[in-house]
Amino acid sequence: MTHLNVYNILRNKTFRQTSTLFGSGIFLTFLTVITTPITTRTLGPVDFSVMKLFLAITKFAILFFNFGFAYTASVLLAKQNSEDEQRQMIGASLLISLFIGLLYALFLLQFSYYADSIFNNTTIGIYLRLVIPFFIFYPVQILIQEVGRGTNRIDSMVMGKNIPFIIRFFSIIILWYMKKLSLVSLIYVEAVLAIVPVIVLLRYFKPSFRGFAGTFRTIFSKNRSIGFPMYVSNTTSQSTYQLDGIMITMFADTVQLGYYFLANVFAETINSFSQALSSSKYRDFANNSSISSRVLLTNYGIIGLGAVSTIILGKLIIRIVAGPEYNVPFGLILPVGILGFVHGAYQPYYNFLHAKGKGTLIRNVGFITAGMNVIGNILLIPFWGAIGAAWASVLSKGVTYMACLYYYRREKG
Repeated sequence: MTHLNVYNILRNKTFRQTSTLFGSGIFLTFLTVITTPITTRTLGPVDFSVMKLFLAITKFAILFFNFGFAYTASVLLAKQNSEDEQRQMIGASLLISLFIGLLYALFLLQFSYYADSIFNNTTIGIYLRLVIPFFIFYPVQILIQEVGRGTNRIDSMVMGKNIPFIIRFFSIIILWYMKKLSLVSLIYVEAVLAIVPVIVLLRYFKPSFRGFAGTFRTIFSKNRSIGFPMYVSNTTSQSTYQLDGIMITMFADTVQLGYYFLANVFAETINSFSQALSSSKYRDFANNSSISSRVLLTNYGIIGLGAVSTIILGKLIIRIVAGPEYNVPFGLILPVGILGFVHGAYQPYYNFLHAKGKGTLIRNVGFITAGMNVIGNILLIPFWGAIGAAWASVLSKGVTYMACLYYYRREKG
């Protein structure tokens, strides 16, 4: 009987999809563990932190160049069974994303001329201008994840994330071996990788551009009630959440920013399980009236174990991986472990509301989260730097969890 139960579990679609997504996340973390000592030791704390500032700026700015069309596409695709209509919707969404990417690239070009004065003469503006054309493809990174969720094509989500990481891994190894690894070469690698999601989308879904005008009108009309409120929510919550990286540089220094990013790898890894589980159940969320207790208990158990492991072992792991000069304080590790738990705890509830197209409720959650982000960042970062940013994140994600749980219970009735 035990063998039969194990066999049934292994054959379970949700188990396989969640394991695939989470396993890919662990694999990517493993690749990061291998390359982090190379980049940290080669670049040094200053250039390594400038690299992280480049990533912080580009990830922060892209939040404002979405407008919800990718979210609308995922909701519509989850309820669409016709392959031809799915391909047309994906094709229209791809063209929309590329147009938005053009706007994003033009914005960063203009911003680059003011960036150096904003960030204490870091010369970050030069690095942004080096790779401006590649920013056109950045919005497709969001689109391929949303399309994968909406169509339940978990393989596309995995490939959309894994292939860029694998290419990045081998690029770093080769550049390091050839003694060409530098801040500039790494920025070029990051920029070029933005093309990969476009290739994956074309390869896996074969988008059709037939009937673009009619499909665009459908997406645009639904976006007003579904995607745009989600965009407002995501922009307000994530922009204020990611503002911590910018504020650490402004009120502390880029070295603390580097420590902050190293520590947050643990929180992201914990949260990746919850995201994987929620993505595998996305279509079920769209068609069921509640989340099964098994899904919720599994989520709480895994992220709880991850949080405890981070708090106990996080500082030691960073010193082993990054090097003894990266002495990340335990005061930063503790809130990061808690952050991983609360961030992962709300993912099933948030994705349930997302799958149901509850754009207004998600918008409300976003406003609540944004308010807590701003309050926490303003009160804590100027005085405690990266540690203050970590506790501010715990506060905002904790409130987000309570808001998602409240709205889920209300909708479940």
